[in-house]
Amino acid sequence: MIVRDWLAAAALSRPQAPALTWETGTLTFVELNQQVGRWAARLAATGIRRGDHVGRLASSHADAASVIFALARLGAILVPLNTRLTPEELSYQIDKARCAVVLADSRHYASLPAASGETRIIRLEDLAGQPAPLTDSDLDGLYDFQATQAIVFTSGTTGKPKGAQITFGNHYFSAMGSAARIGVLPQDRWLVCLPLYHVGGLAILFRSLLYNTVSALMDAGGGFQPADIMRRIAQEPVTLVSLVPTMLWRMLDAGFTDPAHLRLILLGGAATSVELIERSRRLHLPIVTTYGMTEAASQVATLLPE
Repeated sequence: MIVRDWLAAAALSRPQAPALTWETGTLTFVELNQQVGRWAARLAATGIRRGDHVGRLASSHADAASVIFALARLGAILVPLNTRLTPEELSYQIDKARCAVVLADSRHYASLPAASGETRIIRLEDLAGQPAPLTDSDLDGLYDFQATQAIVFTSGTTGKPKGAQITFGNHYFSAMGSAARIGVLPQDRWLVCLPLYHVGGLAILFRSLLYNTVSALMDAGGGFQPADIMRRIAQEPVTLVSLVPTMLWRMLDAGFTDPAHLRLILLGGAATSVELIERSRRLHLPIVTTYGMTEAASQVATLLPE
Protein backbone atom coordinates (compact mmCIF):
# COMPACT_ATOMS: atom_id res chain seq x y z
CA MET A 1 0.00 0.00 0.00
CA ILE A 2 1.28 3.47 -0.91
CA VAL A 3 -0.02 6.52 0.96
CA ARG A 4 0.72 10.24 1.25
CA ASP A 5 3.46 10.85 3.79
CA TRP A 6 1.94 11.26 7.22
CA LEU A 7 3.46 14.66 7.95
CA ALA A 8 2.05 16.17 4.75
CA ALA A 9 -1.35 14.69 5.62
CA ALA A 10 -1.18 16.09 9.18
CA ALA A 11 -0.23 19.52 7.80
CA LEU A 12 -3.51 19.48 5.87
CA SER A 13 -5.73 18.15 8.66
CA ARG A 14 -4.30 20.12 11.63
CA PRO A 15 -2.08 22.83 10.11
CA GLN A 16 -1.89 25.16 13.13
CA ALA A 17 -1.83 22.49 15.85
CA PRO A 18 1.52 21.95 17.62
CA ALA A 19 3.45 19.03 16.16
CA LEU A 20 6.89 19.19 17.75
CA THR A 21 8.09 20.91 20.90
CA TRP A 22 11.50 21.11 22.51
CA GLU A 23 12.98 23.00 25.45
CA THR A 24 12.95 26.37 23.70
CA GLY A 25 10.44 26.19 20.88
CA THR A 26 7.42 24.77 19.06
CA LEU A 27 6.58 23.95 15.46
CA THR A 28 3.05 23.50 14.15
CA PHE A 29 2.35 20.74 11.64
CA VAL A 30 2.49 23.15 8.72
CA GLU A 31 5.74 24.70 10.01
CA LEU A 32 7.30 21.28 10.57
CA ASN A 33 6.21 20.23 7.09
CA GLN A 34 7.94 23.29 5.61
CA GLN A 35 11.10 22.67 7.64
CA VAL A 36 11.18 19.04 6.53
CA GLY A 37 10.76 20.20 2.94
CA ARG A 38 13.83 22.42 3.26
CA TRP A 39 15.86 19.60 4.78
CA ALA A 40 14.71 17.26 2.01
CA ALA A 41 15.94 19.78 -0.58
CA ARG A 42 19.30 20.18 1.20
CA LEU A 43 19.83 16.43 1.50
CA ALA A 44 18.85 15.86 -2.11
CA ALA A 45 21.37 18.51 -3.16
CA THR A 46 24.14 16.41 -1.56
CA GLY A 47 23.24 13.53 -3.83
CA ILE A 48 21.14 11.46 -1.40
CA ARG A 49 18.59 9.47 -3.37
CA ARG A 50 15.80 6.95 -2.82
CA GLY A 51 17.17 3.68 -1.47
CA ASP A 52 20.42 5.14 -0.12
CA HIS A 53 21.39 3.99 3.37
CA VAL A 54 22.08 7.11 5.43
CA GLY A 55 23.58 6.95 8.92
CA ARG A 56 22.66 9.60 11.47
CA LEU A 57 24.97 10.27 14.43
CA ALA A 58 23.46 13.20 16.32
CA SER A 59 21.65 14.23 19.46
CA SER A 60 17.87 14.66 19.73
CA HIS A 61 18.00 18.40 19.08
CA ALA A 62 15.35 20.45 17.30
CA ASP A 63 16.45 19.49 13.78
CA ALA A 64 16.58 15.77 14.59
CA ALA A 65 12.98 14.97 13.69
CA SER A 66 13.16 17.13 10.56
CA VAL A 67 16.15 15.20 9.23
CA ILE A 68 14.48 11.86 9.98
CA PHE A 69 11.26 12.88 8.22
CA ALA A 70 13.20 14.42 5.31
CA LEU A 71 15.02 11.14 4.68
CA ALA A 72 11.67 9.33 4.76
CA ARG A 73 10.26 11.82 2.25
CA LEU A 74 13.21 11.21 -0.07
CA GLY A 75 12.84 7.45 0.26
CA ALA A 76 16.33 7.13 1.76
CA ILE A 77 16.79 4.54 4.52
CA LEU A 78 17.76 5.91 7.92
CA VAL A 79 20.44 4.12 9.95
CA PRO A 80 20.29 5.66 13.46
CA LEU A 81 23.72 5.35 15.12
CA ASN A 82 24.13 5.14 18.88
CA THR A 83 25.97 8.24 20.10
CA ARG A 84 27.58 6.22 22.90
CA LEU A 85 29.41 3.78 20.62
CA THR A 86 33.18 3.71 20.17
CA PRO A 87 34.66 4.50 16.72
CA GLU A 88 35.26 0.77 16.22
CA GLU A 89 31.64 -0.06 17.04
CA LEU A 90 30.40 2.71 14.76
CA SER A 91 32.59 1.43 11.96
CA TYR A 92 31.06 -2.04 12.30
CA GLN A 93 27.49 -0.71 12.06
CA ILE A 94 28.24 1.72 9.23
CA ASP A 95 29.85 -1.07 7.21
CA LYS A 96 27.21 -3.66 8.13
CA ALA A 97 24.38 -1.34 7.06
CA ARG A 98 26.26 -0.30 3.90
CA CYS A 99 25.84 3.41 4.58
CA ALA A 100 26.51 5.58 1.55
CA VAL A 101 26.43 8.72 3.74
CA VAL A 102 26.70 9.49 7.45
CA LEU A 103 25.13 12.71 8.77
CA ALA A 104 26.78 13.83 12.01
CA ASP A 105 26.38 16.88 14.22
CA SER A 106 29.41 18.73 15.53
CA ARG A 107 28.99 17.20 18.99
CA HIS A 108 29.63 13.70 17.64
CA TYR A 109 31.56 14.33 14.44
CA ALA A 110 34.89 13.53 16.10
CA SER A 111 33.59 10.14 17.26
CA LEU A 112 33.30 8.87 13.71
CA PRO A 113 35.96 6.57 12.28
CA ALA A 114 37.76 7.78 9.18
CA ALA A 115 35.42 7.52 6.21
CA SER A 116 35.98 4.61 3.88
CA GLY A 117 36.04 5.12 0.14
CA GLU A 118 32.34 4.19 -0.11
CA THR A 119 30.98 6.33 2.74
CA ARG A 120 30.71 10.12 2.76
CA ILE A 121 30.51 12.03 6.04
CA ILE A 122 28.50 15.26 6.11
CA ARG A 123 28.31 17.64 9.05
CA LEU A 124 24.69 18.59 9.71
CA GLU A 125 25.56 22.14 10.74
CA ASP A 126 27.13 22.68 7.30
CA LEU A 127 23.78 21.85 5.70
CA ALA A 128 21.56 23.70 8.17
CA GLY A 129 22.71 27.12 7.02
CA GLN A 130 22.28 26.45 3.32
CA PRO A 131 19.34 28.15 1.58
CA ALA A 132 16.64 25.78 0.43
CA PRO A 133 13.78 27.46 -1.47
CA LEU A 134 10.65 25.34 -1.15
CA THR A 135 8.90 23.75 -4.10
CA ASP A 136 5.64 21.81 -4.10
CA SER A 137 7.55 18.55 -4.45
CA ASP A 138 9.49 19.30 -1.24
CA LEU A 139 6.27 19.51 0.78
CA ASP A 140 4.89 16.07 0.09
CA GLY A 141 5.99 12.50 -0.47
CA LEU A 142 4.78 8.92 -0.54
CA TYR A 143 5.20 6.16 2.00
CA ASP A 144 5.20 2.58 0.72
CA PHE A 145 4.16 0.21 3.51
CA GLN A 146 6.56 -2.43 2.14
CA ALA A 147 9.52 -0.04 1.96
CA THR A 148 12.18 0.07 4.67
CA GLN A 149 12.16 3.32 6.66
CA ALA A 150 15.10 2.50 8.92
CA ILE A 151 17.70 -0.09 9.83
CA VAL A 152 17.84 0.02 13.62
CA PHE A 153 20.50 -1.97 15.43
CA THR A 154 19.42 -4.18 18.32
CA SER A 155 21.10 -4.02 21.73
CA GLY A 156 23.30 -7.03 20.98
CA THR A 157 22.70 -8.82 24.28
CA THR A 158 23.33 -12.25 22.72
CA GLY A 159 26.07 -11.28 20.27
CA LYS A 160 26.88 -8.46 17.90
CA PRO A 161 24.00 -6.01 17.29
CA LYS A 162 21.82 -6.91 14.32
CA GLY A 163 20.30 -4.41 11.94
CA ALA A 164 16.51 -4.76 12.07
CA GLN A 165 14.74 -3.46 8.97
CA ILE A 166 11.67 -1.43 9.94
CA THR A 167 9.12 -0.64 7.26
CA PHE A 168 6.51 2.11 7.12
CA GLY A 169 3.96 -0.68 7.52
CA ASN A 170 5.68 -1.73 10.77
CA HIS A 171 5.33 1.83 12.08
CA TYR A 172 1.68 2.03 11.02
CA PHE A 173 0.49 -1.24 12.54
CA SER A 174 2.53 -0.72 15.71
CA ALA A 175 0.91 2.71 16.09
CA MET A 176 -2.58 1.26 15.55
CA GLY A 177 -1.92 -1.53 18.07
CA SER A 178 -0.67 0.97 20.64
CA ALA A 179 -3.68 3.23 20.07
CA ALA A 180 -6.08 0.30 20.53
CA ARG A 181 -4.36 -0.68 23.76
CA ILE A 182 -3.70 2.61 25.55
CA GLY A 183 -5.91 5.03 23.61
CA VAL A 184 -5.25 8.33 21.87
CA LEU A 185 -6.59 11.73 22.93
CA PRO A 186 -6.53 14.92 20.81
CA GLN A 187 -4.45 16.70 23.47
CA ASP A 188 -1.89 13.91 23.83
CA ARG A 189 1.73 15.03 24.10
CA TRP A 190 4.31 12.22 24.21
CA LEU A 191 7.63 13.11 25.83
CA VAL A 192 10.47 11.64 23.76
CA CYS A 193 13.20 11.13 26.34
CA LEU A 194 14.38 7.84 24.86
CA PRO A 195 17.13 8.53 22.28
CA LEU A 196 16.21 8.63 18.61
CA TYR A 197 18.74 5.89 17.81
CA HIS A 198 16.47 3.62 19.90
CA VAL A 199 13.28 2.25 18.36
CA GLY A 200 11.31 3.51 21.37
CA GLY A 201 12.19 7.10 20.54
CA LEU A 202 11.92 6.73 16.77
CA ALA A 203 8.48 5.08 16.93
CA ILE A 204 6.98 7.97 18.91
CA LEU A 205 7.82 10.43 16.12
CA PHE A 206 5.93 8.44 13.49
CA ARG A 207 3.03 7.59 15.82
CA SER A 208 2.51 11.24 16.60
CA LEU A 209 2.25 12.04 12.90
CA LEU A 210 -0.40 9.37 12.46
CA TYR A 211 -2.31 10.52 15.54
CA ASN A 212 -1.86 14.24 14.71
CA THR A 213 -0.56 14.74 18.25
CA VAL A 214 2.58 16.29 19.74
CA SER A 215 6.06 14.84 20.07
CA ALA A 216 7.85 16.62 22.93
CA LEU A 217 11.53 16.17 22.12
CA MET A 218 14.27 16.10 24.76
CA ASP A 219 17.95 16.48 23.96
CA ALA A 220 19.68 14.16 26.41
CA GLY A 221 23.11 14.91 24.99
CA GLY A 222 24.48 15.24 28.50
CA GLY A 223 22.99 11.92 29.58
CA PHE A 224 19.80 11.13 31.48
CA GLN A 225 19.02 13.80 34.07
CA PRO A 226 15.92 13.07 36.20
CA ALA A 227 15.50 16.74 37.12
CA ASP A 228 15.32 17.78 33.45
CA ILE A 229 12.54 15.30 32.68
CA MET A 230 10.63 16.16 35.85
CA ARG A 231 10.84 19.88 35.05
CA ARG A 232 9.67 19.31 31.46
CA ILE A 233 6.69 17.23 32.61
CA ALA A 234 5.79 19.90 35.17
CA GLN A 235 6.11 22.83 32.74
CA GLU A 236 4.53 21.29 29.63
CA PRO A 237 1.20 19.40 29.51
CA VAL A 238 2.86 16.04 28.80
CA THR A 239 0.31 13.20 28.85
CA LEU A 240 2.53 10.23 27.93
CA VAL A 241 6.12 9.31 28.63
CA SER A 242 8.12 6.16 27.84
CA LEU A 243 10.67 5.15 30.47
CA VAL A 244 12.86 2.19 31.37
CA PRO A 245 12.74 1.08 35.03
CA THR A 246 16.12 2.59 35.93
CA MET A 247 14.94 6.00 34.71
CA LEU A 248 11.80 5.81 36.84
CA TRP A 249 13.79 4.69 39.91
CA ARG A 250 16.05 7.70 39.62
CA MET A 251 13.10 10.05 39.11
CA LEU A 252 11.39 8.68 42.22
CA ASP A 253 14.60 9.11 44.20
CA ALA A 254 14.69 12.71 42.99
CA GLY A 255 11.18 13.37 44.32
CA PHE A 256 8.94 12.72 41.30
CA THR A 257 5.20 12.91 41.99
CA ASP A 258 2.16 12.49 39.79
CA PRO A 259 1.21 15.63 37.82
CA ALA A 260 -2.49 15.81 37.04
CA HIS A 261 -2.04 15.97 33.26
CA LEU A 262 0.15 12.82 32.95
CA ARG A 263 -2.19 9.99 31.95
CA LEU A 264 0.31 7.15 31.33
CA ILE A 265 3.90 6.14 32.03
CA LEU A 266 4.82 3.40 29.55
CA LEU A 267 7.42 1.31 31.37
CA GLY A 268 9.51 -1.24 29.49
CA GLY A 269 12.94 -2.11 28.15
CA ALA A 270 13.84 -4.25 31.18
CA ALA A 271 12.16 -6.24 33.93
CA THR A 272 10.06 -4.14 36.30
CA SER A 273 10.43 -5.18 39.93
CA VAL A 274 7.50 -5.60 42.30
CA GLU A 275 9.15 -3.05 44.57
CA LEU A 276 9.13 -0.41 41.82
CA ILE A 277 5.47 -1.09 41.01
CA GLU A 278 4.46 -0.89 44.68
CA ARG A 279 6.43 2.31 45.22
CA SER A 280 4.80 3.86 42.15
CA ARG A 281 1.32 2.78 43.25
CA ARG A 282 1.77 4.49 46.59
CA LEU A 283 2.35 7.71 44.64
CA HIS A 284 -0.62 6.98 42.31
CA LEU A 285 1.63 7.03 39.23
CA PRO A 286 -0.23 5.78 36.12
CA ILE A 287 2.17 2.97 35.19
CA VAL A 288 1.55 0.63 32.26
CA THR A 289 4.17 -2.09 31.84
CA THR A 290 5.04 -3.07 28.29
CA TYR A 291 7.28 -5.45 26.36
CA GLY A 292 8.72 -4.41 23.05
CA MET A 293 11.38 -5.26 20.51
CA THR A 294 13.27 -3.41 17.82
CA GLU A 295 12.03 -5.68 15.04
CA ALA A 296 8.39 -4.83 15.83
CA ALA A 297 8.77 -1.02 15.93
CA SER A 298 8.54 -0.91 19.73
CA GLN A 299 5.45 -2.13 21.63
CA VAL A 300 4.48 -5.81 21.38
CA ALA A 301 2.56 -6.60 24.57
CA THR A 302 1.20 -3.90 26.87
CA LEU A 303 -1.06 -4.05 29.91
CA LEU A 304 -4.36 -2.21 29.70
CA PRO A 305 -4.23 1.10 31.59
CA GLU A 306 -6.90 -0.04 34.06
